[in-house]
Amino acid sequence: MKLSKGFSKLVAVLALCVSSQALFAQELTGYDIAKKADELPEGKTSAYTATMTLLNKKGATRVRQMIMRSKDFGDVKKTVLSFTQPKDVSGVSYLMFDYDEAGKDTDSWLYMPAMKKVRRISGSSKGDDFMGTDFTYEDMEGTDLEKYTYNLLGEEKVGSEPCWKVECIAKDKDKKTPRRIVWFSKNSYVTYKAELYDRQDKLQRTLTCSNIKQIDGYWTTGKMVMENVQAGKSTTLEMTDVSYDQPIADSLFTVASLEKGKIK
Repeated sequence: MKLSKGFSKLVAVLALCVSSQALFAQELTGYDIAKKADELPEGKTSAYTATMTLLNKKGATRVRQMIMRSKDFGDVKKTVLSFTQPKDVSGVSYLMFDYDEAGKDTDSWLYMPAMKKVRRISGSSKGDDFMGTDFTYEDMEGTDLEKYTYNLLGEEKVGSEPCWKVECIAKDKDKKTPRRIVWFSKNSYVTYKAELYDRQDKLQRTLTCSNIKQIDGYWTTGKMVMENVQAGKSTTLEMTDVSYDQPIADSLFTVASLEKGKIK
């Protein structure tokens, strides 16, 4: 059957579009994917309540409650976390200044009410466990893209979610977690899973994310499970009462507010 010239042109145009999309997909690099994930909108402010469950290798659990407040100041994002329960950790607070400037390290402080003292978390301590959990201080911070190199390893599903599998290698070989593999959603660029390797390049921890949905138009992860496969223990973080773009006073994000217990 002979096709009309108009139909033939349409087929040619559609073929060109398909081939262009395929070429774009082929050219997408690990860095491109990580950058798009890093640039996901987060709102001018954000807040949530969280339940943190610590499971040790004997199967015993400890449950903690905390609140989080965050605000974008333009050139720096400030975040404060404060534990509210149980009594032995109530009032313990953590403040972070995550700068937009490439190469500038995050400033962070930990307040321990029992000692009535604020301790600055230095670079050498950022690989330590955060408050005895399976998350590190570094995990709590934003990622400086320029401090890593990226390799796109392929595509793989996490459950039913199609993902890109990206290897992230720290340029600083002294980091306690110098290599990680991250599964980014192909639909949203949200992290669905990660594997974190130690300095001997042995799998140390795995992160699994779930209850991922949009709230007020922002992608939100409702549950994170960090498992230390070497130590046989885990920490589960579940977020509730999530809100965005609500007024939060600038004065909340100061060391003085930590010391005065004003984080609410």
